[in-house]
Amino acid sequence: MKYFDNASTTWVYPECIEIINDILKNCWGNPSNIYDFGLKANEIVEASRKTIADTLKVLPEEIIFVSSASEGNAFALSQGNSAFVSPYEHHDILDNPKCKVVKESFEYNYGASPLSSVRKHMWVNNETGQIFNIDNNFKKAKKGCMLTHCDATQALGNIEVYPHDHPDVDIMTFGGHKIHAPKGQSFMYVKKEVQDKLKPLIYGSQENHLRGSTENVHQIAALALAVERSCDPVNIRSKIFTTCVMKEVLIKVLNNFELDYIINRGDNNCASTLNISFKGINGDALVLFLNKKGFSVSTGSACNTGDLSPSTVLTEMGVSEDYIYGTIRISFDPSLNSTEDVKELGEAIAEGVKFLNF
Repeated sequence: MKYFDNASTTWVYPECIEIINDILKNCWGNPSNIYDFGLKANEIVEASRKTIADTLKVLPEEIIFVSSASEGNAFALSQGNSAFVSPYEHHDILDNPKCKVVKESFEYNYGASPLSSVRKHMWVNNETGQIFNIDNNFKKAKKGCMLTHCDATQALGNIEVYPHDHPDVDIMTFGGHKIHAPKGQSFMYVKKEVQDKLKPLIYGSQENHLRGSTENVHQIAALALAVERSCDPVNIRSKIFTTCVMKEVLIKVLNNFELDYIINRGDNNCASTLNISFKGINGDALVLFLNKKGFSVSTGSACNTGDLSPSTVLTEMGVSEDYIYGTIRISFDPSLNSTEDVKELGEAIAEGVKFLNF
């Protein structure tokens, strides 16, 4: 099976598995205890925190460990009575009854009390790979006394992420399993200046009193290793170049077969993701056809599986009904996919589209 759904989840670095096994065997203490077993575990947690902070060029105390990006998003949304969000968000945001979808031109209530509302915007869209300019929008939100939150889950490892370069952002959330760490461990960036104004989603003394629960030591260590490796600027730039080439190869193959399709993208897109809609077919059927041919792709966010309604993101982008139901998302990883794999995928897609249009 050749895997092209890296925006959904990624393979785990072997080094992460090794460090998990080592810590589970040799350092399974509770990091909150003051005897040797606990102190050693705490050393691992704090060293991991510093590794992530150094990679993102922030303060160690601004890194808060959580179980997932969805938990981080829930933490951010819990800070206000209401939340104003873009139409392009993940469903863990759009399905939250506290959230109100607004356009970019939305005028904020500048008389609002501090932190009474949250302004949230995704940095890189998980379905199309569109990269949004988060700074302009958050600057307006700051004038309106809002807490600001950026979902950077798809940004991490695909573009260079340095939270201090975006001073109007208070919270950023990330997902470890998008960058070759195991599922079940992630982190947030929480600006130091706002931390004493925030309330925890889970109460307890851990993580600067912002996220209770005994730290997941082995997973945290694996996460730090994955962040350091995946977010190295040289690795990111190499990935961008290689995946751009892969996209070009795939599109060239598809064009050899005179298929009727559109590519769904914005003005600026993440190189590793290609969202493409074929006229007059069913995307789920194409995904299953490709699966039988030995290729894994998706129709979009894995959280939408089984939902027969069209993508809210593509609807917002104005994709017509003739195309929107025939959408698949292809996401590349140069460490897993080769150019030859991409050519074979293109031929299989063409075969599938012709079969489904028969």
